[in-house]
Amino acid sequence: MAPIGASRITILTFVLAVSAVCAGQTPADHHVSADPAQRLFRASPFAHGYIHGYEAGFSMGTEDVQMGRGAQEVRKSAEYQSASEGYAAAFGSRESFRAGFRAGLAIGYRDAFSGKEFRALGELRRLATGVEGEAAVDRLYDGGFFAGYRAARQEAADQCQKAAAGRERFCSGFLDGYQLGESDAGAVTTARERSAAAPILLPRPGGRSAPRR
Repeated sequence: MAPIGASRITILTFVLAVSAVCAGQTPADHHVSADPAQRLFRASPFAHGYIHGYEAGFSMGTEDVQMGRGAQEVRKSAEYQSASEGYAAAFGSRESFRAGFRAGLAIGYRDAFSGKEFRALGELRRLATGVEGEAAVDRLYDGGFFAGYRAARQEAADQCQKAAAGRERFCSGFLDGYQLGESDAGAVTTARERSAAAPILLPRPGGRSAPRR
């Protein structure tokens, strides 16, 4: 049998992708299927959105550095406004995913623009080693993860016990999210010391911004 040409492979791939969409199948996402942190990404839509946002923000920041542009206001970008790149209903709460995406986008951009390495996956993979239970969306864990992340960025370390009210999964997520937020807060402090760029504030769910120019 003769080998399939590149053009035929491209066409075949396209047909298979369209067929999957028509059949209502969710496109594959390596973060939840192959990444070492997949258990975390499956349990927490916020963490899953965060890594998608971080990747997008890091790419944006790297491009601006390479093009010799000044620091951009991330909250005015089309990516921030949409905050749904990579999202599918099977991943859980869309609002939690979007909140994570916006947080990751801001930090990823700042890390790239200030010359830091791509560190998010290392942080998330470390946190994933402690995630227990089924590899599926865990609303309590995800809610705690988001609350912990925000608490760390706002320096409110004692909120776990107050918010959890005995919910072990919530508190587990809170502590993991707090560690990620604490790491990001340290990265922002370092970036501010290196640059006079205006600070990028922690995004809140549901915010709206103008398209990026």
